[in-house]
Amino acid sequence: LRPDYAPAHENLGRIARAQGRIQEAVTHYRAALALQPRAATHSNLLLALNYLDGPAPEEIFVEHRRWAERYADPLATGADGSPAVTETSGARDRRLRVGYVSPDFSNHAVAYFFEPVLRAHDRHAFEVFCYSNVLSPDATTERLRSMAPHWREIASLDDDRATALIRVDRLDVLVDLAGHTARNRLGIFARRAAPVQMTWIGYPNTTGLRTMDFRITDHISDPPGKTEAFYSEKLLRMPGPFSVYQPSHDAPEVGPLPCLATDAPVTFGC
Repeated sequence: LRPDYAPAHENLGRIARAQGRIQEAVTHYRAALALQPRAATHSNLLLALNYLDGPAPEEIFVEHRRWAERYADPLATGADGSPAVTETSGARDRRLRVGYVSPDFSNHAVAYFFEPVLRAHDRHAFEVFCYSNVLSPDATTERLRSMAPHWREIASLDDDRATALIRVDRLDVLVDLAGHTARNRLGIFARRAAPVQMTWIGYPNTTGLRTMDFRITDHISDPPGKTEAFYSEKLLRMPGPFSVYQPSHDAPEVGPLPCLATDAPVTFGC
């Protein structure tokens, strides 16, 4: 009825992606962007590109940088055009102040990887801040909140106000846990809310941001010398896996491996 109605193309893109019709989703997202450029629509396109066989890594990287050039790079400078700089207190005889930003501090896959890290943080060496962009808190949210020495709600704050709040905390490191997934707050990182900024867990690719200093990964996901050119971030490889899974507290015990009792050579689990 209205071929030039961008929100319809975006919704069709979301439906197609949910059904596994990825190329169709990409086509709708590109149509929506041509009609009405939006950062969130462009992020949906980027996420969908990760599911396609076709595009070369170089092409996907270029699309991520295109997103950043349009929506992020202009926010990374001060009023006088100089690069935005965020300072810490400068003290070296104190704990390192580390903050995590996520819309997924809830019953979400990210929480299964983040919770053990939050629980195991060395409180003598680190002062931990969580910036929650959760719209519908649940039991997982409350559990994470109980472990966090400092918990800040930012779901009702725009990027400028959230950035100001984070800067008041004078962090040393700020960590993004969403990338280009739903309800991300990459606009905060574009504004350089902390002097060192990293991305981890929530997204399987680069953010494209020049203000994102590091991507936490490992040598399996990113073999040395093979993938550096596809990231705007410097790769920070952990000595082991870059993420460790904690199963749900109500998950059943692991049962016997089916392939041991049959001729099937492989067992798939999810």
